[in-house]
Amino acid sequence: MASTHRVMTAGKVARASRAVTSPVDVIILARNSSLRSPWTCGIPLPLLPLPGQTFIETLLRKMCRGNTVTCTVCTDGATYPIGEYARIGDSLPLRLGFHTEPIPRGSAGCLKACASHLDNNQILVAGDSLWLEDDPSWLVEQHVSSGNALTLFCTRDSGVSSRNTKGRLRPAGVFCCDPIVLEHIPEAGYQDIKEQLLPALRNAGLGVGAVVLEHGTCEVADWVTYMRAIEGSLTNGRLEERGFRELAPDVWCGNDVDIASSARIVGPALVGHGCRLDADTLVIGPSIIGNGSHIETGSWLLRVVTTDSVWLPPKTAVADRLVDAPDLTTTNRAFEMVEKRF
Repeated sequence: MASTHRVMTAGKVARASRAVTSPVDVIILARNSSLRSPWTCGIPLPLLPLPGQTFIETLLRKMCRGNTVTCTVCTDGATYPIGEYARIGDSLPLRLGFHTEPIPRGSAGCLKACASHLDNNQILVAGDSLWLEDDPSWLVEQHVSSGNALTLFCTRDSGVSSRNTKGRLRPAGVFCCDPIVLEHIPEAGYQDIKEQLLPALRNAGLGVGAVVLEHGTCEVADWVTYMRAIEGSLTNGRLEERGFRELAPDVWCGNDVDIASSARIVGPALVGHGCRLDADTLVIGPSIIGNGSHIETGSWLLRVVTTDSVWLPPKTAVADRLVDAPDLTTTNRAFEMVEKRF
C-alpha cells in the first residue's frame, strides 16, 4: 500500500464545547526545556500563572471537558515538581498516572514508554506548554475521519516573533494517533516524531496527515506566545466560574480587592484575590496581578504577569516581563522603556 499524506485546513468552523465522544487516552509530555528560559524567572512553563490557575491545570481541564479521561504524564527527565500534577488531578475528573524516564526519549519515545498505561483507544498527545483553543473532541474527530494512523496539528506562523516565516506551517504541539503507531516505535533510544516516527509509518504504508488550526492553539515557547495565551484566557475564559467578577469589559477582579479611585486598568487584565492597587497606578493588559499583591502609588505595569504576593514600591515601572515574588529589582531603564512606549 502506498503511503498517504493528507493536509486539511480547519477553516472557520464553529465548534461547540462538548465532551470527547470517542474513547481517548491523553498523554502529556513534560519537558525540562522551560527551565532554561530566562523570561520565566526559573518557573517551569507548565506552572506559569494563567487567570485563576496554572498553565497545566488549564490544559488538563480542557482535555477533560467534564468527562472522565485517562491521562498519563511522561516526565522525560523533567526536574520540576511533579507534585503539582498530583494536586491538580485531585480536583479534575481524570484518572491521572505518571511515567518517569531518566533520560529524554523524544515525543515518540515517550509515547512508546507510556504504552502500558493506555487502554487501546485513540491517543491524544500534547506538550505541557500547549495553549489549547480548539475542542479536544474536535481534534480526535478530525483524526478519526481522516483514516490516517497519525494526524499532526499545525498552525500558521504569524511572523511576529520569527523572521521571514509568516504563513509557514509549524507544529502546534499536539497530535492524535491510533494504537497501531506504537508497533513502529522502538523500545529504547531517542525517537523523534519528524525524524524517526513519520518515516517509519510511511515505509509501513500507514497514512500520515496534518490539520491546520485557525483558532489560536499554539505551543507557548516565548513571551509573545505567552501573552497570546494570557489574552485568550482573559477574553474567552469563564472567569466568573473561578470566583472573579468583571469590573469593565475584559477587566476582572477577585474578592477582597482594594483598588484606588484614581487607579486605571486597561484590559484585558485580571486583579487577583486580596490585591491592593494604590492611587495613580496604571495596569495595561494583557496583564495578571497575582493574589495578595500590592502595587504602590504611581506604579505602571504594561503587559506584566506577577506571581502571588508580589509587592512593587512606589513609582515602579515594569513592561513585558514576569515578576516573581523574590524578584523585586527594577531599574530606571525599565521606567524609561515604558515612557518611550507611551
